[in-house]
Amino acid sequence: MIFTFGAACRAASKLKAKLNSQIGNLKAEMAAAQKLDKRFHYFDSLKRLAATLTQEASGLLDVTKEFRSKLEGT
Repeated sequence: MIFTFGAACRAASKLKAKLNSQIGNLKAEMAAAQKLDKRFHYFDSLKRLAATLTQEASGLLDVTKEFRSKLEGT
């Protein structure tokens, strides 16, 4: 009895090609997700910076008002 593995090898080859294609697509999606993640960090930092600047400006405004009231009182 003679066994041939031709059909099995062809099926395995097709499956391997499909798997490699899916791996390539996944790598491309991962690269895009990493770029997007970097942009999110950038915008999160901008948001924190805006909050800090607003807080500092509010503090300076309070100090200025206090200083003005002390000047008017003298």
